Amino acid sequence: ADSQDSLVDMALAMDEAEVEGPNQLQSGDPYGAVLWPAASSISNYLLRNCSHNWNEGDDEVLNTPPLSGLSILELGTGTGLVSLAASLGGASRVVATDYEQIPLKLLDYAQRNLNKGLTLIETAHLDLC
Repeated sequence: ADSQDSLVDMALAMDEAEVEGPNQLQSGDPYGAVLWPAASSISNYLLRNCSHNWNEGDDEVLNTPPLSGLSILELGTGTGLVSLAASLGGASRVVATDYEQIPLKLLDYAQRNLNKGLTLIETAHLDLC
């Protein structure tokens, strides 16, 4: 938690004039660069506890990915861990949203280059404010 706080403090302390161009965060929000404990907990929960059609003794169901047939929408994807976990868990459709473009671009890169073979994660810019 201390390292997360340090990352957030450093990012907030940066003068926005120092970072310009396409990689500048529009709002100065560093939270997409931090892996929050909630993202880890939700990812673990999705992969361990969300078999919506689990039936003891049915081999076909037991071999079905836990999120098979479900659509998952992640609001505020940040690092994208929850969307990646949903994809790994076999969700039929995964949509990751964020109000910053950089986390979405990083997630696109991760799924294209590092996590091939998973359900395609759609990304969408979403700013509720």
